[in-house]
Amino acid sequence: MGLGDTQHIARILVHPTNPDIVYVASPGHEYTFNPERGIYKTTNGGKTWQKIFYKDEKTGVIDLAMDPENPEILYAGTAERLRLRWNDPKESPQTGLYKTVDGGKTWTSLTNGLPDFSKGDSERIGISISRSKPNVVYALIDRIINTQDGAYLYRSEDKGATWKLVEGNDRIKAIYPGYGWVFGQVRVDPNNADIVYVMGLNYLRSKDGGKTWENLKGSHSDYHVMWINPKDSRVVAIGHSFGERNLRATDLFGGAGTRLGGQPGGQPVQQSRAAGCPVPLRRLARGQDHEPARLPMTSFRGARCSVQWRASGLPRSMLKRATRIMSDLAAAPEPAHCFHSGWSIINPCSACG
Repeated sequence: MGLGDTQHIARILVHPTNPDIVYVASPGHEYTFNPERGIYKTTNGGKTWQKIFYKDEKTGVIDLAMDPENPEILYAGTAERLRLRWNDPKESPQTGLYKTVDGGKTWTSLTNGLPDFSKGDSERIGISISRSKPNVVYALIDRIINTQDGAYLYRSEDKGATWKLVEGNDRIKAIYPGYGWVFGQVRVDPNNADIVYVMGLNYLRSKDGGKTWENLKGSHSDYHVMWINPKDSRVVAIGHSFGERNLRATDLFGGAGTRLGGQPGGQPVQQSRAAGCPVPLRRLARGQDHEPARLPMTSFRGARCSVQWRASGLPRSMLKRATRIMSDLAAAPEPAHCFHSGWSIINPCSACG
């Protein structure tokens, strides 16, 4: 479908009544500056693409949101996003918030009430538009002030013409504990413009448009994904960094959270065994900030993989010590040379029946 040299895609939006019209936001290459970044649009289902928003080779688009009433209105958040071997993406003057009212033909920079982005103290921006009241727009900005990273939530009640920092922002600053560049997600309840969620190290909810906040219970940390059922806002799916437990369907108004079955999301490592080796072949996977888990290959067929993962007892840094892992994983008297390490990233349930 094209756009291969963008290398990274931040957001894809499909026109609500014409599926051949698609918008793609790209932050560009992660380690180098490049011109293949910005916002692209297709009107023929991806056969051809037109770049409709581009600032320069440093400025990528990290989020894109479409007005639920008028698909010609879009909001775009920009950031530099360059990541070097010795540092993560940093704040820069490339950060900004833009709006189009004509499907991307023209764009306007939004500034009234927002930080002065030219000072270079901001990084990524997350955007969410109220479905029930599209005049209300939220922008979650990662800012570094006096070397202190923090989340800053702004609210507009006139489709982005003017903005105000929410009253209770001091409560949510800490969800960006020094690496806010990995988060940038805000969600507004599709049925209530005053119920808003912000995600970071943990995730919080406000029921009064950002004046007060409550910390919500989760099964891990580093929250990146949220979907709210538009027909029943009590049902929310959330995603975080640790693989297998990465999705939970939760009733956030008093009900209990439920782990979604069959959702192992860890990064597996495939092992192959030398001919004649009697040790059962096992498959190993790990999730961020957790020790690896292992699964006998015989368990992959005719079973739900997510039920069968077990703690391996191996260190989190398993990928750095392949030889030792092979030996530990065997858990049997046969020598480690029975195993041949063949590392690859695979779908942990690709062999499930």
